[in-house]
Amino acid sequence: MRGLIYNILKIFSPFSLIAILLFLYLSLGCVTSYTEPSFIDELALNDQAISYDLNNASLWHNRGEILENLSLYEDAFLSYDKALSLGSENPLTWKNRIDTLKILGRDKEAYDSYDNCNYKFFRYLE
Repeated sequence: MRGLIYNILKIFSPFSLIAILLFLYLSLGCVTSYTEPSFIDELALNDQAISYDLNNASLWHNRGEILENLSLYEDAFLSYDKALSLGSENPLTWKNRIDTLKILGRDKEAYDSYDNCNYKFFRYLE
């Protein structure tokens, strides 16, 4: 075992090894830890952060994702809309907004959103 650890440390720098282990820990933890109560807690924290910075497009995008995970699609749509109105440059904001419109059965609006959005964002999603 000691030889294996020594060889791993020879290949990777200690910092990159820590980053890999942290990534694995967080990835494996996320698989099992996201339940509805944790999304509700996450929403409360996100809303608290929004109260300090109402013009942060990333926080509004995150709020939309949390609400989508809670199946609150209308509120998620409004959060994505707010993020875009604040100038979000995250291509997933457009994608998630269109997806929530489709879930809500508002296909015409989803199609119009796709037509009206900036096409440069979609090259990153393909």
